Amino acid sequence: MKTKKVLVALIAIGSIFSGSLPASATFNVVEPFSTEGALSSDWVVSGSVQPSIVKQVGDTPENALRITTNSQGQNGYVLYDKPFNLSQGVQFEFTQYQWGGSGADGIVFFIKNATDTTNVPGGTGGAMGYAVNSSDGISGALLGVGFDAWGNFKNTQGSGCDPNNPTNTTIPNQITILGPGQGTVGYCQLVTPYDLAPNAKKLLSNSYADRLTSAAAVKIIIESPYTDLPKVKVYYEDTLIHDIALPTAFSSTASIKFGFTAGTGWATNFHEVSNLRVKTLDATLPFRDVASDDYVAGADDLANTGGSLSDYYLLIGSAMVLIGGGIFSMRKGVKAGK
Repeated sequence: MKTKKVLVALIAIGSIFSGSLPASATFNVVEPFSTEGALSSDWVVSGSVQPSIVKQVGDTPENALRITTNSQGQNGYVLYDKPFNLSQGVQFEFTQYQWGGSGADGIVFFIKNATDTTNVPGGTGGAMGYAVNSSDGISGALLGVGFDAWGNFKNTQGSGCDPNNPTNTTIPNQITILGPGQGTVGYCQLVTPYDLAPNAKKLLSNSYADRLTSAAAVKIIIESPYTDLPKVKVYYEDTLIHDIALPTAFSSTASIKFGFTAGTGWATNFHEVSNLRVKTLDATLPFRDVASDDYVAGADDLANTGGSLSDYYLLIGSAMVLIGGGIFSMRKGVKAGK
């Protein structure tokens, strides 16, 4: 049986494929949140408090995006309202601040399905605007990385989660990852929370009186779901603290959006971020060996993305081939047609 090499190639398809496509593979955002006041039209805000850029005279930095104030029972939600796909993977960097209150609850960096247009936060308190707590979690949620000062984020999972994951414990200063969810279902803990205190890392809650002393740098890498064994990697103050498998829900999601939520309960803090930078990764997708001259697009071999992943063609020999009238991404390789 003959074997060919097939390369999933990243190309500029404007000259090859006509028609509009909803998401771009190349993505670059630089947002220092340096202009005081309301966010630009690129952002959607909601919640019991409306996130905005707030000046703190004499602090460093003076301006930052404030997601909640230091009042009780709040949730705030801010979404970058431009969809993009993960064909190359993406890296997020930002600085988070939790200060000026009594130490709760925390900030969540989240990713959601871009086709879901319900833009309201999840629960207050330990749900930190992402998960379930007296209200539904974020609609269309795919991933929530929680910078949990109080220690309740893991306790706000919805139904259908692993009962062996510990809940109803409160351990301050944890970084916890919850997964996909909808309504009151899901938002399950994906990995054991990382405890900052025993690992001698900067604490999220330490009676910080200003932005500067509370500042902590974060980097989150989401690898392309169209490669083998994609990962989510979380760095805190330049230390890799989580390195886990990307939830399988990403492989069937054509485009995503990202944002931040935060929550307070009976204890409070200002919850803020600044210095946001987002960029696609320089990823090279692998060759695949396929048997026979027949290439079949089906549920078990090529994943039909409905034309929304604009960058994927198959390079067969020297020709770019559009498979089956739709655009496909390589997930498990290509099976022989017969």
